[in-house]
Amino acid sequence: ALAGHVHPAVRLRDAGGTSPRFPCFHIRQRLMVLPALGAFTGTKAVHAALGDRVVAVIDEETLDVTAAVAAGAR
Repeated sequence: ALAGHVHPAVRLRDAGGTSPRFPCFHIRQRLMVLPALGAFTGTKAVHAALGDRVVAVIDEETLDVTAAVAAGAR
């Protein structure tokens, strides 16, 4: 199933110590929530469960950040 309107986002810590938020795809076993990419949309932080994938949209490119999200949850 595909879903939208939740506007998932992921917060990643950068080398400068800040943690910007990026839109992301949140992928579960039978569900993928699509990101909102517009400038006038809010975001909802993703809380990934074991087995989920998180793919961030950064500068018009996609980056699988599943490992970074899992490490931050510990």
